[in-house]
Amino acid sequence: MYVVAVVGNCGLLYLICYEDSLHRPMYYFLAMLSLTDLVICSSTIPKALCIFWFHLKEIGFDECLVQMFFIHTFTGMESGVLMLMALDHYVAICYPLRYSVILTNDVIGKVNAIYGLMVALLIGGFDILCITVSYTMILRAVVSLSSADARQKAFSTCTAHSCAIIFSYSPAFFSFFSHRFGGHTIPPSCHIIVANIYLLLPPTMNPVVYGVKTKQIRDCVVRILSGFKETKSHNIK
Repeated sequence: MYVVAVVGNCGLLYLICYEDSLHRPMYYFLAMLSLTDLVICSSTIPKALCIFWFHLKEIGFDECLVQMFFIHTFTGMESGVLMLMALDHYVAICYPLRYSVILTNDVIGKVNAIYGLMVALLIGGFDILCITVSYTMILRAVVSLSSADARQKAFSTCTAHSCAIIFSYSPAFFSFFSHRFGGHTIPPSCHIIVANIYLLLPPTMNPVVYGVKTKQIRDCVVRILSGFKETKSHNIK
């Protein structure tokens, strides 16, 4: 899973940087999500592999402190990116004709600056509140659409982001509440498994889900692979 997470997220980052057609706010946020996923899984999994493969079970206090810093910092950043992606979907669905006017690079920069202040106050609760409000407005806008095809397209647009939210928040909430209320009834091995799922599942599944559900990314991958095959066949000839 770690190899899939690294290859998938690096592939998404390369694709977004390489393709000019993907230089849009939605894909900027997706690149930020891939970057945070890479840091989160890379801050813990290599050490875990050393423990399992080479039995190097010791870790210094400084190394542990650095590891905790990266985990907590980038977990908070991932929550913020998911919140920004929810706002992006809200603008895209509720104001499709004004999307490119509303979400400019300057607006994104201002939103990031404002969010930086909010992070210090209410990071998790604020993100979840914004996501909930965004999707409430999205559902209201989708239900009011008269065309079934338009409703299907709108729901399809939000599917990948909804999966990313579920993958990110479900293990985190389970771990949080199980530690607070089920510390004596839930075995430690279960906590370890959930922690590993939380650190590996989102980085592994996000590139897969977004690659499958986003047509622009699928088209870019097919175009790059087709060009690679043509170049290879030309070299053989």
